[in-house]
Amino acid sequence: MNSKMIKILSVGIGFLLMAGLISLTAPVHSFAQKAELTMWWWGEQDNPGLGEYFDSMARKYEELNPEIRLNVILQGTDECVPAVQAADSAQKGPNIMTLWGGVYMMENVWEGDVYPISNLIPESEYQHWLGLPVLSWNNQVWAVNLYGYSVCMSYNKDIFREAGLNPDEPPKTWDRFLQACKNVQNVGIAPIAVGFQDGWGGVIMPQFFSNQLLENPFTDVVNAVVGKSHFTDLGFADVWVRIRELMEKGYIMKGAASVPYYEAQQEVRAGRAAFGFAVPGQVLEWQDALGEEVIGLMMAPQLPVAKSSGWPSMGMSVYIPPYAEHKEQAADWLTFLHEPESLWALYEALPGRILPADDRFDISAVENPKHRELYQYTADAMRQNFYMMDYLLPWIIVDDGYFKNAQRLVGGEISPEEAAKGIEKAAKTWRTLNPAKLEAMKKW
Repeated sequence: MNSKMIKILSVGIGFLLMAGLISLTAPVHSFAQKAELTMWWWGEQDNPGLGEYFDSMARKYEELNPEIRLNVILQGTDECVPAVQAADSAQKGPNIMTLWGGVYMMENVWEGDVYPISNLIPESEYQHWLGLPVLSWNNQVWAVNLYGYSVCMSYNKDIFREAGLNPDEPPKTWDRFLQACKNVQNVGIAPIAVGFQDGWGGVIMPQFFSNQLLENPFTDVVNAVVGKSHFTDLGFADVWVRIRELMEKGYIMKGAASVPYYEAQQEVRAGRAAFGFAVPGQVLEWQDALGEEVIGLMMAPQLPVAKSSGWPSMGMSVYIPPYAEHKEQAADWLTFLHEPESLWALYEALPGRILPADDRFDISAVENPKHRELYQYTADAMRQNFYMMDYLLPWIIVDDGYFKNAQRLVGGEISPEEAAKGIEKAAKTWRTLNPAKLEAMKKW
């Protein structure tokens, strides 16, 4: 059979698969050589049930490829980094591994510990993946997103009613947001629940507003990291003025500097705060428990000079290390997870929780309107490079920069200007300590 006929058949089979007229009953590729593959992954911690999905897909892939055996192993949050470091040091480990994604994974690329996946998978396949710019560097693609997700704002509709606000119309602008906070405060309830004790509130809350002031939240954040722009520029510094304003008006919950981020999230669910920050899947669980008439989802209020808007998003990535055996089989398994049937199976396993990160997943076919809306928000954010800032920032800038300076700001120790300067100082420290990574990141 010549190559032209193979291409014609491939197109025809792909059409029938997408139309649902046939099932996938043959392997993507046929491998004569026996191979045992091991994939390290992370995500059950945030998305209970994801492990069952991977196990199910692994068994299905083995049925289609009898010569392949798959071991799908969940990594603990505290295990991921040391496990990868140990494997890289020994030059021996799994066929597929994870460092979550974004800059965490890309730093391993720059150290030579990731094999370019575009050497194994054709552009006709990976061009469909969402979040491709973050997976790419130096004209190659280095990883694949297993799924995408975002963070959103939540609000309590019962509190809205008590404060005389329309529960079906959350504030869409900054001025209306301030007015809503005032109404809530007037009935003796905390307007905004966010915790800074563990640092996370200091990067999650700001990104909703900083990203709005950036032309391209991906390239603009990278440019600030490498020194082409600065964290003292308006796009990054304005948010600290706004957080100080919220603090001075008493709109952020009391003791926010000493409350952990994930503990503060529960205040909205418990009816003790009007606004908060969460992941959409978490809010769906609250709605299932309390009802949509109690808990709502909203976009961040738009700033007067906003250049973009959306829910900060990220992709959960896996990659193939250069020392891995059976690279072709590993890449084929990852391609299998991006086939239309596999993408739909992910939706059915975790409906509305995480997005199958591929433009071949037909969001319009999702019948549940809540899920469809959540998926569209996340897909739009990934297409527009509206990423979570900690997905792009080296850890020194997250920890010594955002975490510590946000804590000091809400604690009343420093001014908004000093907070911005503290983050810029952390960025300069990273650049000084990592000259090779700095040069590599300039090409990202």
